[in-house]
Amino acid sequence: MYALDTDSLYAGIKLLTTDNLVAHAIDVNGSGSSMNINDGFSTLEKHTALSTNNLLAGGFNGDDVAHVISANNFSIAPGGKHVVAFALLAGDSLLHLQQNADAAQTQFNNDALTVNELNNTADFAIYPNPAKEQLTIVGLPANEKNTFFITDISGKILIERTDNFTNRIAIKSLPAGIYFLNIITEKRQQVLKFVKN
Repeated sequence: MYALDTDSLYAGIKLLTTDNLVAHAIDVNGSGSSMNINDGFSTLEKHTALSTNNLLAGGFNGDDVAHVISANNFSIAPGGKHVVAFALLAGDSLLHLQQNADAAQTQFNNDALTVNELNNTADFAIYPNPAKEQLTIVGLPANEKNTFFITDISGKILIERTDNFTNRIAIKSLPAGIYFLNIITEKRQQVLKFVKN
């Protein structure tokens, strides 16, 4: 969101996870939208704002505008969780705002804590970390089909293997850097970050 003045500060919100974005702009007084939140924000209005897109509000009269940003179309099983992440952004121009959004996405994608939080559905571990020649995976189920992907920080798959019995992966051919090991079994999945020396 931004004003058309030349000395305006630009502000925005970026959805960082891979969910479907829902953006709902509201004319606070109800003049140009389907809801008036000056008289309160009912449960029905909240549900509407969180689940439907409405990209225009405010007009040219400078009406007060509220924005509701959400992630839509996911289900959470009882006892489960789903991580949704947003970045609040500002910039001196639209270009700076877009650059800050890109930087926030890059930081989110490269954050080891984020990877572990998003995919903490299994109890796999790897050692050594940092590693030079091979990784050993701890916690793999016996006699299950296991698929392994090693990706770089851009998401490019560098090594892919399917194996029923091994818990070791050779990484000698990788250049030094930061990588992600994606472990997929018949019942579980996890992503672990590691450093190759």
